[in-house]
Amino acid sequence: MQSRRSRRELLRGGAMAATGLAELTADLAVPAASQVITGFELIPTRAPMDERVHDAWQRNLFQQGRFQTHYEPAIVRPLAADGQIGIGDADMNPSAARGLIRSLVGTSPWEHFLDDRLGGIL
Repeated sequence: MQSRRSRRELLRGGAMAATGLAELTADLAVPAASQVITGFELIPTRAPMDERVHDAWQRNLFQQGRFQTHYEPAIVRPLAADGQIGIGDADMNPSAARGLIRSLVGTSPWEHFLDDRLGGIL
């Protein structure tokens, strides 16, 4: 049978957990802040659309003045100085993705965390 804990015991336990979490977060924040993108690998892909998907997309693409029969995502693998490798899906054509990624080399990925123009690259 469990004994009921007092409010004071719960607060003390929560404070100890918060202190431990703060220490853990501080230990992780330093390496994350020091990450630097040193290079990237861009893997262009091309997949034909299923007929039903193609019909649904064509209506939207036609309104945008675009005509395409294949889905052509570019898989991006950013490389970090510390040996970590990321993976992302560039929601743009490969040449635009290549130009955008080149501008990210030498910077921290965390500088671009809220950058909407990346379209899933990081």
